[in-house]
Amino acid sequence: MRMKKLQTVDFLTRLLLLLPPAFLIGIKYDLPHVFLLSLLFALLPFLIKPLYMLFLLPMIVLMVVIPDAMFETAENRLAVNDAVLRTHFFVPLLLYITGALCAMRRTRELCGFIALICIFCMLICNDIYNTKGIINTRFPFTTELLQNYRMVHWSMTFLQSIGLLLLLISDSRANNLDRSKKIWYYRAAAFALCPLLLFTMLHIYNDNRNGIKAMQRDLYRNLRRMHRIRHSRQNKEINISNPNALKKFIKDDTVLIRVYSKTPPGYLRGRSYDQYNHGGYWQISDKTPEPEKLRDLAPDKELAISYYPFTADSMEQQTVQWEIFLSGSFFTDYLPIPGNTVAVEMVSDSASLTTDGVLLPQKQSNAAGYTVHLKKTEMLSASPFPVWNEKTHAARYLQIPDEMKPGLAAYLSILFPAGTENLTQQQIIHRIVPYLQQKFTYSLNPKPAGLFRFIRSKQPPSDPVERFLLYTQSGHCELFASAGVMLLRAAGVPARYVTGFICDDLHGAGYYYSTARNAHAWLEVYDITLKTWVAYDPTPPDYSGYMKNPVPGPADVFFAKLGTQIRKSISFLFRGYPGKYFSRVISRISDFILFLVTTVKGLICLLILLLIAAGIRYYLWRKKSRNDNTLRDLKYLYNRLHKIERKTGKRRAPTATWAEWCAQFHDTIWFEPLQQLIRDYESMRYGTKQITREQLRAFDKTARELQTLIKKS
Repeated sequence: MRMKKLQTVDFLTRLLLLLPPAFLIGIKYDLPHVFLLSLLFALLPFLIKPLYMLFLLPMIVLMVVIPDAMFETAENRLAVNDAVLRTHFFVPLLLYITGALCAMRRTRELCGFIALICIFCMLICNDIYNTKGIINTRFPFTTELLQNYRMVHWSMTFLQSIGLLLLLISDSRANNLDRSKKIWYYRAAAFALCPLLLFTMLHIYNDNRNGIKAMQRDLYRNLRRMHRIRHSRQNKEINISNPNALKKFIKDDTVLIRVYSKTPPGYLRGRSYDQYNHGGYWQISDKTPEPEKLRDLAPDKELAISYYPFTADSMEQQTVQWEIFLSGSFFTDYLPIPGNTVAVEMVSDSASLTTDGVLLPQKQSNAAGYTVHLKKTEMLSASPFPVWNEKTHAARYLQIPDEMKPGLAAYLSILFPAGTENLTQQQIIHRIVPYLQQKFTYSLNPKPAGLFRFIRSKQPPSDPVERFLLYTQSGHCELFASAGVMLLRAAGVPARYVTGFICDDLHGAGYYYSTARNAHAWLEVYDITLKTWVAYDPTPPDYSGYMKNPVPGPADVFFAKLGTQIRKSISFLFRGYPGKYFSRVISRISDFILFLVTTVKGLICLLILLLIAAGIRYYLWRKKSRNDNTLRDLKYLYNRLHKIERKTGKRRAPTATWAEWCAQFHDTIWFEPLQQLIRDYESMRYGTKQITREQLRAFDKTARELQTLIKKS
């Protein structure tokens, strides 16, 4: 027995569905491979059997990720929709999947799903942006089309609409004989319910917008509670004698921070300490004022993301912005940010800023990441807070333990034989910081520098800073920063100890990152001349060799690129963009439906659209009828028999055959002609031979004679 030929979506229909959005993506982002690969998937049913379609999904992912990694998209080409969906990544993915679905067995459900994806892709491509000055280099001869993007989009939409019409009527070839007319009533009712459903959803959303946003925040809060245990690098008290505290929880190569920026972010400020206790402990003093709560000035209240400016003029000052994501295995209550940050965007219940410029979020969403706004890009910058007050701040930033004062004074007498009374702050700083960088050595395992220092000191000091200055002259960054702060304070220069991360390693996936080995410490001093805080790093430059991360391999880069797409997509979800845009889409659709049904112009447009749709439907039906005489003839035979059924006045039950229905007329004079007519109908309906014109004429003649008999009786 011959197998029935597999019916897939027609080749012309596939071209009209896939190529218009692929062409728009190609000219919009200068990516010609999207058009070529979409054409390949349109040819897919000729190249591969449907049995192997399940194995195409990994290939489709590779076809999307690898070209996206090879051809980066310029930021001036990104439009509003890219804030919700990375269009140049997800639209090709949807198009390739649609091409694979077109090669499967055609069903109504599959056709509807394909139509939905294609319409969605075309709507996403509708985002118009300023194309002046943009030139396509990879996709030649399309620059002029890009300048007239609106007209090109309309043209592509028209072509795809033709493909959608061909797709939606493709199931008309199925046997529609004996189909109940009730199905059309159900379809009309479903179509009428769509506007009502859209209006209801829009009304519910608008009336409960604040409640929905609160529910979203509660959901994110519960999800964060379910997150696995995370360890904090920043504590209120830190021991500089133990620089490897973080490594007890996290491996050296574990990526903790990812920063998406054009230039190396440099130093990310974590926490600031002002009080040093003898024995190697930094902490926040009791004199520190309570953190100031920041106001949420998010311009778009529909989103879950909040905007926290640090000063009143933050909006005017910001010129640069970076996106930062913390690893799921690393968490800190004090978010690492550059020192010159003027505002932060993040998903959190609230946020506060300490007097030392440390950001404290409350129930912040790690998955959403956070965006920092800067005045300008600087590798090393200090927080401008607090504004200096001699009465309240001098005691905090000039504090020295009593046990250390004699030793520091003796050390300063060596650095400044003539004293520091006649020197400016800059002269003191430029003597102490370079001295530590040049005369001391960086080491994670400091050892005594020699017998001479041991004889001179006789007994190593118990305090790690004094031991570093007088005995070993070798140590890690915590010792360099602590020693620098203590020497500057002893010389009368206000200073504070700062911890954080250095982020200057560029990953092959396109972001800068920090690992556990990039944890660092430095200092900040208050410059009386400039009237602001200035950051310095007294650690010798050769420490970077200890902090160097291994170069990621090709496999790491590939999975990192894939993780980047997933990470940003999740962040857009948690920031609330999909909900906002969904409400806007519902609102636009509702406005359009209102225009069609409440205005004269809308009713005219609706009437024209219905007439065009009816004309196309009738034309395709006539064309199909001419090409398929058997279907037309069978429908004619059924209509003739159905007309006789109405003449008898007794309808046939849906479960009864025509012969069973005929049996009830056994006592009538027209029983035998009716029985013969039914036999002729069934022989032609279920026979294997082609129906001839003579058979149709004979059947029609018998039917007319039978109608006359029924009428006379």
